[in-house]
Amino acid sequence: MNIIFFLNGLSYLAVALMAFYIFFSFSKKGEIIRKVGNVLGADGIFYLIFAFLNFSWVFKFLEPTKEDFILMNFVLTVVSSILIVYTLYKITDNRNLVYLLILFLITIFAINFSMNSFFLFSVAISYLLMLIVFLDLVFFANLYLKRAGFVGMLHTITSIIFLVLVFLNFKPFGLLWIIPNTFMFFVLYLIFLDIHELGVIEKKKALKKKITIANLIGTFAKFFIFIISISAFILLSTVSLHEFGHAMVAQYYGCEHTRAVIYDVLQAPNTEIKCSSYYNDTILTLGGVLATFVIALVFLLTGSQFTIRISYQIFGFSLLISYGDLTDLGISKNIIATAIFLSLIVIIIAVTKLSIYYLKQQEIFKNSIAEGVKRIYSGESEVKKILRYGKDNRGIG
Repeated sequence: MNIIFFLNGLSYLAVALMAFYIFFSFSKKGEIIRKVGNVLGADGIFYLIFAFLNFSWVFKFLEPTKEDFILMNFVLTVVSSILIVYTLYKITDNRNLVYLLILFLITIFAINFSMNSFFLFSVAISYLLMLIVFLDLVFFANLYLKRAGFVGMLHTITSIIFLVLVFLNFKPFGLLWIIPNTFMFFVLYLIFLDIHELGVIEKKKALKKKITIANLIGTFAKFFIFIISISAFILLSTVSLHEFGHAMVAQYYGCEHTRAVIYDVLQAPNTEIKCSSYYNDTILTLGGVLATFVIALVFLLTGSQFTIRISYQIFGFSLLISYGDLTDLGISKNIIATAIFLSLIVIIIAVTKLSIYYLKQQEIFKNSIAEGVKRIYSGESEVKKILRYGKDNRGIG
């Protein structure tokens, strides 16, 4: 069984790496191509989670269960199908795919079965959606898209066969998912080739800059202090909001004693609650996560570029510190480990985006200074220099 977990883990990892490669390759292209790269990069995160789980089962850090696998495979398949359909819509500009996607979502939310049946049926609908979309690609004249259509059909057909085996009470984590994953790997690769061959690639000459060790050390020191400081502040803020959320829910239920403890020498942050009246323990436990998610969502929807990046970190830290809450709710270790792993991915992405934002701002500032110096040497009047330099600097950030 370990060899199956290992092979499946490698295949999930391969798909994730291909998706990340596309994301980085298209990050500096035009708006539509960049969006395609972003979507496929997001898809890669879910494959990376499955790689993590399979390797955890190989080394017996975690134990697989049929119920957990069905639940997480449901999330992977449904999300992946939506992202693939959106990607192909952006590439082909086929608006029929949008209508298919709407019908798919209506179908998913309309069904009313038992939990396991809901997951398996949703996965089946997802595969059917992808089969229709890949079949549509087969009729394209473009060579790479046509090939992607054929390979994609092989992916969905083998996945449907595996789903039938699960219906027949085969262990889902014991199947060779390396087969459909291999097909998905080549689907992504062919999509990459299609965009790469037809897209316009701009080559710019790299500017030669004089780099000294002192400049590198200074830049790194400022960068390191900034990232550590802002991350520590966001972590503490998230912990405070988390405990505040528990306290607010307790107040809503009329509990007699509520106290949020952010720092204690003997134990982790917690909320002390004494409640003799009726209260919903699940809502009370999830109050902390909901509070942080609401704040992060507000930052995400209404903030600037900087606050949007902060919202990513709040999302990541919120998931990370919810370990105790999920344990209290009786959530399985597989799900909790997945949530923690996902939180680490979100935090890494958030720190990376924040770092890029910081370095770009540093570059803008340096360019403004360089432009000001150039004007000084160009012989402009002092008043004109001050006015123009000040106007440029008002646009920073």
